[in-house]
Amino acid sequence: MDVRHRSRSRSRARHRNRYYAPLIEEINKETLPSTMFSLQLAHGSDMKTTPAFDSLPQLYTAIKQLFPGQPDVLYCTINSPKVDMDHLLSSSLGLGDVIYVHLVGETITKKFTKNENNIGLTITDNGAGRAFIKRVRDGSIGDREGLSVGHQISRINGEDMNGSRHYDVARVLRNIEEGKTVEVELIAPLQSGFSFIAPRPSAKASSGKTVENGGMTLRLKTTGPSVIQSAPPDAALVKGVNVIFENYLGVNDDQLALLVAEMAMASQSFTELGEKVKNSELAIFQLPDEFIFDIWGVLSDIRRAEEPK
Repeated sequence: MDVRHRSRSRSRARHRNRYYAPLIEEINKETLPSTMFSLQLAHGSDMKTTPAFDSLPQLYTAIKQLFPGQPDVLYCTINSPKVDMDHLLSSSLGLGDVIYVHLVGETITKKFTKNENNIGLTITDNGAGRAFIKRVRDGSIGDREGLSVGHQISRINGEDMNGSRHYDVARVLRNIEEGKTVEVELIAPLQSGFSFIAPRPSAKASSGKTVENGGMTLRLKTTGPSVIQSAPPDAALVKGVNVIFENYLGVNDDQLALLVAEMAMASQSFTELGEKVKNSELAIFQLPDEFIFDIWGVLSDIRRAEEPK
């Protein structure tokens, strides 16, 4: 074997090994001089700041205090005031990111016949008791009936969905038999005509240190306080995991995707990843081996694409 070939082999091995252990350093929030986040109402307001928080309910309480007399918080988006579920704040936040707050707006009721097996919705939630429409498939029942991205699913055929996780909402919709009537109560984000007239106050520029490029990140955890991480899991892997969740469960969940991404990065084989998934909180979904195979395939594709040639 010549020197150049040995060098390439060592380089490939080092590159692969970065996925065999999580390269995420957790930093004590107290050691940072100041961890403050800028936030603004999505339909227009002055810019405010809030310190680091441990959960979304804690953040929502702070928002109510910063903007007294306003409706309840529906959800927050990151670095965009638009109704864009790809920017939904649910599990992590770059230290230079700006939070846009979407408030509860009007309640809308949609009634239709489920004349196909699938309504064509991808459901997400923010872990704070509300489930939202993340995507509507073109040509589906949801598309034809005018169901909109960013609306909370509040009730289904009279059953209260507040406090339910996205997979529970997806299951209720999936279990309605074909030919039956579906009545969905939706809550839209607040809209204001004034936001189209008055110029929006300019937001503080993001530092650019976000999930995508490896800057320090506030990570919200399902149990325990939030942590500051020096580098999040590979963004492409997290995105790929979420696509697989949509295919298998009809849901999109950044927290679960981050969990699976971290397990995949720390696994040296398909079998090891499968054992970790089956012994985690994902066990309740009873995911088939094909799910693990697809996750491992995404990780393998990323490794191959990034290997030095």
